[in-house]
Amino acid sequence: MINIDISRLLFLFLLNIISNISFSIYHQNFWAYISMIGTAGFISVIEYLLLFLINRYISKKTSLCVFIALLTIHNIIIVVDYFLIIRFHMVFNQDVMDILAETNANETTNFINTYLNFGTISIASIFIFLFNYLCWIISCFFSKHKKTCICCTGGTTIIGLFVIGRMLYNFALYKDGLSVPQYVAPLRISYASSVLAKRIQEIKSLQTICTTINAEQSTKENPDIIVVIGESFSKYHCSLYGYEKKTFPLLEERQNNKELIVYEDAIAVADATHKNMKAIFSLAKDDSEFGSKPLFPAVFKAAGYKTTLLDNQYFIGNGITFLSDQKLSSEIWDNRNNAGFVYDGKMIDDMVITDEPTLYVIHLMGQHYTYANRYPGDCSHFDESQYEQKYTKDQREIIAHYDNANLYNDYVINEIIKKFEQKNCILLYFSDHGEEVFELSDFMGHGTSMNSKDPSYQLSVPFMIWTSSLFKEKYPDTIRNLENKTKSPILTKDLSHILIGILNIKTKDYTPERDFTNEKYDSLKHRIVMNSFDYDKHK
Repeated sequence: MINIDISRLLFLFLLNIISNISFSIYHQNFWAYISMIGTAGFISVIEYLLLFLINRYISKKTSLCVFIALLTIHNIIIVVDYFLIIRFHMVFNQDVMDILAETNANETTNFINTYLNFGTISIASIFIFLFNYLCWIISCFFSKHKKTCICCTGGTTIIGLFVIGRMLYNFALYKDGLSVPQYVAPLRISYASSVLAKRIQEIKSLQTICTTINAEQSTKENPDIIVVIGESFSKYHCSLYGYEKKTFPLLEERQNNKELIVYEDAIAVADATHKNMKAIFSLAKDDSEFGSKPLFPAVFKAAGYKTTLLDNQYFIGNGITFLSDQKLSSEIWDNRNNAGFVYDGKMIDDMVITDEPTLYVIHLMGQHYTYANRYPGDCSHFDESQYEQKYTKDQREIIAHYDNANLYNDYVINEIIKKFEQKNCILLYFSDHGEEVFELSDFMGHGTSMNSKDPSYQLSVPFMIWTSSLFKEKYPDTIRNLENKTKSPILTKDLSHILIGILNIKTKDYTPERDFTNEKYDSLKHRIVMNSFDYDKHK
């Protein structure tokens, strides 16, 4: 009969609970607490079985060393996570990995001088010792009730087995751990590390690929092209798509004047910004090819265009992404800003228009929460009294803020258009993803589409094209074609091919079947989003 050291099992169980609970505290979700307890039980049993096997088949000394190593790992995770929660209101995740990767020696020294000193380290060390001692005392006390402890640990292990199984299933389904609640702290940190390593490798590949492109413009005159990427823009709160509140009066006027073409059926491939930005910028067919295909600004640059980026979210050195890497940025952009603006309108005020044919990519902060921070006070038009009583007062206030952010967004897009009215140019505007704003439940935001009753709120996006009078005169056939395709099913990840097709740029990576303006476009294809979800079956 196996002699189980129940106190050691309980000690591991307590440390797992404390290390995992940080995720639940951060997200403040009841089911996260239940899942956390289950995964703590499951991981502690696995750890105990490992120790048992080492103790039985190798040596007691090795088993003790592994036990100490496990305790050390758990304590480091606990200290780091709770420090981040207390000081920065975040847990150790992908964002923290990005920050660490971008931190230089001077910044590290400043951080240590600011947050760590002899007194802090001494107090933390005493606290850690007392915390572990208390956990051990509690474990020894309850270990006297072996049957009860084994039943409780076994019960939580079953829950944990289900939760981790579900996590693994979702990961296999969506091919992305950021779409899966990462309740186990070591798994969360390991995944963040692997994502960082993958991003670094992709950026290195892109640095080579984006400088070896063969592309040429086939028309005599190169019109300017403006790509405006919005943020968290719900078509269900857009008056251009039938929303009862007049949230986009300026663009509605342009639509009525036949300047603006509005497309009915565009969707994003994901419900988070970074995943969509990768899909939008790359000519790759899916994420597995990202890093092996060029980015569309590099294609335009190779074809003779100047390239300008105005971005109110990504900046040089701010995280490890293809839009914040210094070397890659210098290769694909002739000009870009490297500082954020409180409001998108301020960024547009600083926009410089060149005389040469130019690709302008404008990435807005848009309507990203917190909505009240996305528009200046003098642009407040809607208030909570204008919304149905089926919503709570707090919900009505948030919806009003969101609609005010939409109204300000209407102004921003109109200001961009005004800068190009006298030029030969075409502008495409769409959002990176949609947004739920209490339509289905007491939830506002994005990133949960696969758990939503209706994922279209987070995946369906506004998509529209504006053309100047001069562009209309020069390319009447293009205009007629664009106007005839308003009901086409569109995937925003096909943007690169759409742009190349509209501007008639010649490059080997262009795929006409992905360009909804091309006669070869497959309008009957099923659009797969979130790596495996068939959106058209849902629709």
